[in-house]
Amino acid sequence: PGLSTPKERLSALHRLSERATRATPEEKERISARLAQAYHQEEDPALRAAIVRTLGAYPTQATADLLRQAVTDPEAEVRMAACEALAHQGGQEAVDLLAGLVRSDVDSDVRMAAIRALGQTKDPRAKQALGYALQEGDPALQRGAMLALQEITGQDFGGNAKKWREYLEGGNPEPERRLWIADRIRDLFGAF
Repeated sequence: PGLSTPKERLSALHRLSERATRATPEEKERISARLAQAYHQEEDPALRAAIVRTLGAYPTQATADLLRQAVTDPEAEVRMAACEALAHQGGQEAVDLLAGLVRSDVDSDVRMAAIRALGQTKDPRAKQALGYALQEGDPALQRGAMLALQEITGQDFGGNAKKWREYLEGGNPEPERRLWIADRIRDLFGAF
């Protein structure tokens, strides 16, 4: 009696996320403060991650304060949840925190989550951090950065990191030409 199981707590967090859009500003402040307190008391990383994801639906000062802490949580799962929440929050601080994760997090999954989140913000200020990811030797990070840049800019240079770098440096590279099957067949038979 008086104790809830992790499953029950996850369900309660899910319900809080769903009702965030209907909450008044006062309710949002109260709920985010309670969630921030629960985060600090929670030992289970999966539940801390769920708390952070839920906070993403509550744009308050308490949420912003907690997300600054969550990006340095010792558990990668929590840092990835912070990326999701920051994507929902948006703004300069979110871009700065996500850029910091792209540059310095030791876990490649967290770095990928930060890259995806930067794309979801659709904030042009994220281009610099994504440009950094293009310089990395990891093809997965480069591909993620290209997809995020496509989301932000509306440009399509395909999987050509060189063209994306040129674009970010102020150049005007040729967009990727997409060939339809009919174009490929015509090109094939046109060669004979």
